[in-house]
Amino acid sequence: MLIRNAQLWQSCLSDVRIQNGRVAEIGTLEPRWGERLIDGGGGLLIPGLHDNHIHLAALSAQQSSIMCGPPAVSNAAELARALDKPGDGWLRGTGFHECVMDGKLPDARVLDGMIAHRPFRMQHRTGRMWFLNTPALAELLAKAAPPPAWSTTGSGLPAACSTRMTGCAAAFSQSPRF
Repeated sequence: MLIRNAQLWQSCLSDVRIQNGRVAEIGTLEPRWGERLIDGGGGLLIPGLHDNHIHLAALSAQQSSIMCGPPAVSNAAELARALDKPGDGWLRGTGFHECVMDGKLPDARVLDGMIAHRPFRMQHRTGRMWFLNTPALAELLAKAAPPPAWSTTGSGLPAACSTRMTGCAAAFSQSPRF
């Protein structure tokens, strides 16, 4: 089997030949007669991952979400334009990276400056951090008390996410449940 045009870890685009279940050659390779060809499409080729489960619900939710990070959004002005959507129900954003906000994590006040008229939840691209605007906080806190990590000091949250109700939650061993 020959995998062509694949990004190798900490390397460049290459072709990879697999023989007898092992990597036999790496480089710019010509296909052999009858050899199975796979176009890597420039994607990262990494060995040894055998976790074949998928997150259908997450994939579905992402399709109905607003992309809030690179490459779709690269700065705060672009994020504000991406969030300018009609409606009054919840809006969900995914893929946020702090480079969009010049290395800073947004709190509820910053998000309110972009989208104050409806509840908004934005997930960091790592999946381990959520940001909420004031309408989102108000709706959630009307239904249940905040998770313990949101209401105690020394919670391990990043400095930008203090334990006051800023709209930032991070690094929970379990997702916050409201």
